Amino acid sequence: MITLHDMNQSWTAPEGFNFIGVEPKGGYLVVTFARRYEGDAVVRGSTDIVTVYLESQGREVMRTVEEFLDPVVVAKPPEPKPIPARFKFWNGFLLALEGLQEMMRCLKK
Repeated sequence: MITLHDMNQSWTAPEGFNFIGVEPKGGYLVVTFARRYEGDAVVRGSTDIVTVYLESQGREVMRTVEEFLDPVVVAKPPEPKPIPARFKFWNGFLLALEGLQEMMRCLKK
């Protein structure tokens, strides 16, 4: 969910948020802040990101507030079963036959 606030005034940093970064975008300077909820918060494992857009004179033009929920952690897939020795031997035998066949083709030329 994204909320847009049209401020058009001198800007202040949002309370309780950590500074993330600054980057220029066109005629604006974009300042980003983030806050992560952990433990007994309202929504556990969520992150709020506030993006503040400043004009050339340092006045806040608009501000967006985004809320992200972390995806559910999925268990990793099980490890594949080991390949039996008979299949390894058969595969090696077929590779050797292919090598002999290639050698015979080269000798015929």
